[in-house]
Amino acid sequence: MKQNKYIKKRNDEDEDDNEIEIELEESGIANSVDSNNILLLNGEINSENANKTCQILLEFQYKNERDGVFRPIHLLINSQGGSIIDAWQICDIMDIIHYPIITIGLGEIASAALLIFINGEKGFRILSHRASLMSHQYSWGISGKMDDLISASREFNNIYKRMEDHFYEKTKIKRDIIRQKLLSGLDYWMTPKEAVKYNIADHVFNFKKKKPLFFIESKKEWKKIKKEFLKKEK
Repeated sequence: MKQNKYIKKRNDEDEDDNEIEIELEESGIANSVDSNNILLLNGEINSENANKTCQILLEFQYKNERDGVFRPIHLLINSQGGSIIDAWQICDIMDIIHYPIITIGLGEIASAALLIFINGEKGFRILSHRASLMSHQYSWGISGKMDDLISASREFNNIYKRMEDHFYEKTKIKRDIIRQKLLSGLDYWMTPKEAVKYNIADHVFNFKKKKPLFFIESKKEWKKIKKEFLKKEK
């Protein structure tokens, strides 16, 4: 796979054995702790952040296949939200990846970022006990001729329906609750425990006591951990 401009080789002499290090960028840019497939998505969800996130996710998949290992991907999220279109791009790439993507929420997980968080591996959507979560109705600003505005309103309704379907698919919350709370005209803030109650998250961890990272190398190990982890957390 061709390396993108955000990737720097540690050793140019032996590329096959190189680990890939993502250069740290300014706040709001996806950063990676590459050797263990750990990716931090922070700041606003926008086209630049989404593109870099997707590139790194695909790079992780390539590395797993190149190295002949089965390492889950850890996606740490701290974001106030942003563009829902760019959030859908990240969700679509997550769906393409055929390795488990563990989503870990810390700080704030709001709006479009919440859509990404709930798209993680079922049973492994983990929140810090300090996290804040928020969902609300899609907001959109547009100007133009009346006919353009009428036409655009159709897409607004389509986006609302996609959001409702996404919440329902990932949580199985009743649709009337999704409309009344998660997609209402007001910001709906949740504690981590409330998020688990609504099946938006699967677990709440105090990271000092329990780490949300799973360092394994094979599918057999993953199946074992998945079975033991889910059984223990019931």
